[in-house]
Amino acid sequence: MVVVIWEVEIIGPIKAEDARSLKTLCENLGRKVNVVMNRSIQPELMMPDNKICVVSRIIQESVTNAIRHGNAKRIDINLAASKTRFELLIKDDGVGFNQTLPTAGTGILSMRERAASLPGGTFSIEAAVGRGTAISIKWGEQLGEA
Repeated sequence: MVVVIWEVEIIGPIKAEDARSLKTLCENLGRKVNVVMNRSIQPELMMPDNKICVVSRIIQESVTNAIRHGNAKRIDINLAASKTRFELLIKDDGVGFNQTLPTAGTGILSMRERAASLPGGTFSIEAAVGRGTAISIKWGEQLGEA
């Protein structure tokens, strides 16, 4: 887990080559924590630096939760964009959890708040005991706008 936290510290705000930076982040996280990380991120993806930083932090929090609490061995990350809309979907094969029970940590709350900070941002989570977790974040933004 220290490795995931360390990764948060070293990337700082992501600049310029957004898609490549996010792909590298996913590869590094997967390699360092020995989890299969499948990622699908559009190669031409561009967004303002402050948005890419929010997205990277959500990815990092989700991966941390999947490993720490869900014992996930596989995490799929998909970031897609149209001309006006982005969608981030993160799924894991972990143990899942009962969404009706309160959680002790602040990870989900943090992701929800980060998603809400994006223009028109929404956050949803689907989880079930024994069936993993899926997190979806959607927001509006002009593709290529910086």
